[in-house]
Amino acid sequence: EFAMWHVSLDGAVPLDLDVQTEQAGVTLLAPHWPVEDVQRGRVLLVGAGSIGGAAALGMATAGIGLLHLVDPGRLRWHNLPRHVCGPRHVGKLKVKALRADLEAARPDTRVVPHEYNVVRDTDFVRDLLTETDVIVCAADGVLPRRVISHLARRAGIPAILACVLGDGAYGDLMRLWPRPDHGCYQCRLDTLTETGGLIPDFEPGSGYLAQHHAMTAVGTDLHLVGQFAAKMAVATYLQRNGHHDQWFAGEHAVVALRPEPGWSAPYDLIQAGQVKWHPALPPRPDCPTCQTFGSMQGFAAEAPRAGSLVLPVQGSSDGG
Repeated sequence: EFAMWHVSLDGAVPLDLDVQTEQAGVTLLAPHWPVEDVQRGRVLLVGAGSIGGAAALGMATAGIGLLHLVDPGRLRWHNLPRHVCGPRHVGKLKVKALRADLEAARPDTRVVPHEYNVVRDTDFVRDLLTETDVIVCAADGVLPRRVISHLARRAGIPAILACVLGDGAYGDLMRLWPRPDHGCYQCRLDTLTETGGLIPDFEPGSGYLAQHHAMTAVGTDLHLVGQFAAKMAVATYLQRNGHHDQWFAGEHAVVALRPEPGWSAPYDLIQAGQVKWHPALPPRPDCPTCQTFGSMQGFAAEAPRAGSLVLPVQGSSDGG
């Protein structure tokens, strides 16, 4: 329909021409990708650091329609070697820096930033769950993951918890389904320790794991974990909406980044790039989150409900 030539006294030479069509953005991925379904997806991402930034970019690239970003931190110079945002954003809130980049590169996704700390501002985060289909927690520290596990369970929303362990040795991704036979995050930690499993970065002999080290992996490994979390979030949303080609081999993935010998299962990987999937673990009878949930009906469609959130503070750290 169109052609372009460079005409001069020496003659006419055809030039390469690319005409933008009315169809643009993620719609170009159809029919090989369920664009319309993904565009209806709504994700709450807690943690906009190195893993969270990569996860946000991955979900926007997949075409998620609405992305709530929750993080109170600002982008610092020391974050730059590992963060997806560049130096022009130093000093800005990470959530607003990410929004600016995603709006420019991925306008199909609406990004809403929130300057909340998920532990201190739990009530405000809970309010966001009324328009959330999947939660992704990429915040550093044990406590944010426990809070998200609790909120997700009460709201009947699946959650993806992503982090690195062992000073960058392993990527750890847990999917928590709001199902009566699936235990919450704390149930899994308690069961692992009782069965003799040593979890990298956690202090043994301190109840249920007091401290988690800051994330120390290199940027490429952190981004790999973030993109993996994005894939799990999008696949989880699609699976709940009838796309049965989005099943995973388990609910807990351990990724070997820079593996170290000597760790017990499930962190017993020894080759870089190796991925092992593990099944969900059942709820523990003494778990207050799962006990409350056990009496709920219609959990998959239930709206978030108010209630006290009592979690002992045992230490956390802010990631980059």
